[in-house]
Amino acid sequence: EATDLSGYKKFDYDKFCSMVRYFTERIDDLSITKLLKLLNYADCLYFEENCISMSGIRYKHMQYGPVPDNYDILFYTLKNEGIITDDFITKHYETHVICKGTKKIKNNLSKDEIDVLNRVYERFKDFTAKKISDTSHQEKGYIETKDNEYISYEYAQFLSM
Repeated sequence: EATDLSGYKKFDYDKFCSMVRYFTERIDDLSITKLLKLLNYADCLYFEENCISMSGIRYKHMQYGPVPDNYDILFYTLKNEGIITDDFITKHYETHVICKGTKKIKNNLSKDEIDVLNRVYERFKDFTAKKISDTSHQEKGYIETKDNEYISYEYAQFLSM
């Protein structure tokens, strides 16, 4: 359903896949926490500039910041389709990381969408999962919602980007 909770767009699985692939191609050891926040920032920034979200996915207020609705099912599907792989690495602690899969996908991102993804990448590429999570906790949309509530894209106007 296309409402303020989906950025006035129906969920576009192919666009979501392209967004995930964009970040997995650019960031090594990409933790799932960081990826979820990057997706949220990209969708919200695109919405702020275009009055429609990039993917049409709804984001929920969760403990570590905004996350796409049913992200666990989506990532299971992406993994099964070969679009991503995942692994657990140990540095200072064990981290669940997402990597680019072997399946080729059609790039269906517009120039404007790629521009937004580039800006989000540049802003957060050096952030740890904790730092981007902490940053997302300072966003008005997160502050003004409670656990498990959907976050309206209307909060995008207050992004700290």
